[in-house]
Amino acid sequence: MANNQPYGFYKLPGWRLAVRNLACRTTDNRLGRMANSLLRKIALFYWDSPVDIAIYDSQKARLHPKDNICEKRMFGGSQYWDITERNFLDTVIAKSDKDTPFIFIDAGANVGLYSIFMDDRAQHYDKKIKILAIEPDPTNRARLEFNILSSNIDTITVIPDAIGDGTGTGTGQLLQPDDNRGQVRLNQEAKPNTDSSLPVVTIRPLVKMLKEHDIDSINALKIDIEGYEEVALKAFFAEAPTALWPKLLIMETWGEGTPALELCLKKGYGITQETRLNAILEYQG
Repeated sequence: MANNQPYGFYKLPGWRLAVRNLACRTTDNRLGRMANSLLRKIALFYWDSPVDIAIYDSQKARLHPKDNICEKRMFGGSQYWDITERNFLDTVIAKSDKDTPFIFIDAGANVGLYSIFMDDRAQHYDKKIKILAIEPDPTNRARLEFNILSSNIDTITVIPDAIGDGTGTGTGQLLQPDDNRGQVRLNQEAKPNTDSSLPVVTIRPLVKMLKEHDIDSINALKIDIEGYEEVALKAFFAEAPTALWPKLLIMETWGEGTPALELCLKKGYGITQETRLNAILEYQG
């Protein structure tokens, strides 16, 4: 397995790295995006292995651009990937209290690109931070843990469970698309354990996870759990005191009025910014 090799084993040869760096400097317009796509393809031409690369200021990551869209975009288009959301989070943490840890919850952490970014920004501004990275998929979680270890990050706690819709603990299975590991999701259609090839995961309430880690307030929650957001958030809002509700919430909406978005608006959140993929919400009480 790729993670058995130390960081640096999959270092890009010089010319590939140079092309990749060019791809990460293309402009955000039609021609720039076309050039970015071409340069990324050239950098990865006949390269079927993972890639060990520096991301953000100085963090280290092993990216798998062949089977995960967010990793592909970070590899050769980091200047585009969720840049509105990341800029917003950058501004928020820059203004945060220097003496109080910034609490960031990464629900559906995937390989940790948001969590690692937040640690990077905390270091940049010399702020304290506490991060919970919730990722039930074994493959994505192994990549996440490798990236954390490679960058010597001690602010991120990984939780290997899925967020549930009730107050108790249960089990479920994960559906795993072959072409994009970012779309791994809970199987909501079949009964648990009906397909022995699918990973079985523990499902627990978000409130319980927070309590176990002594979290009584949240500065920001990024939630991307592939269609399970409404169910999970409905249970959370029903059980959590309002003091625990996130001050800032980022969720996938694809520019539409999703049930999860409608739920948050009813609970007192307002839309601050929208992108093609996500909505940034702030709690207004």
